Amino acid sequence: MFYDDFFQKCHTKELDNFIHEDDILLFKSNNIAVLYYFFPLIERLAIELLDLTSLVNIEHKDQGTIRTVNSLLHQEKTKEILGNSLIKKLEKYFKDDGIRNKIMHYNNDINKIQIDKEDMQIIKYITIQLASLYEEELKKIDSIKIERIDLIKK
Repeated sequence: MFYDDFFQKCHTKELDNFIHEDDILLFKSNNIAVLYYFFPLIERLAIELLDLTSLVNIEHKDQGTIRTVNSLLHQEKTKEILGNSLIKKLEKYFKDDGIRNKIMHYNNDINKIQIDKEDMQIIKYITIQLASLYEEELKKIDSIKIERIDLIKK
């Protein structure tokens, strides 16, 4: 599967804080319960990635609260960072009536949530894409070399 290659590589310690080698078992599972792991992980990776780039304001300055992934998806800078394909996938699963909200905000009246195997694979794929993008951004930041810092006198 697509995630086997991902787990065979060495990753940064920062990414290891989110995804561990033994998490491959969750990627291999098709039990709907693993979505309780994937959706928060996707949200965390998206927030961390966008925060790393410093191009997207992930906080409401007046409130200090983190924006939702759904609200971040509609910012132009987010589209530049994540790309249209990934944005469309995220929008599908994170929209108000999407699978993420149905699972994370369970409604007893409905009492049934359906997800097909293809959607499950796409959600796992989104996770790997975000993790890979996050690591790419970390490498860019680590490669920045400051040549000279001048003291500014008043």
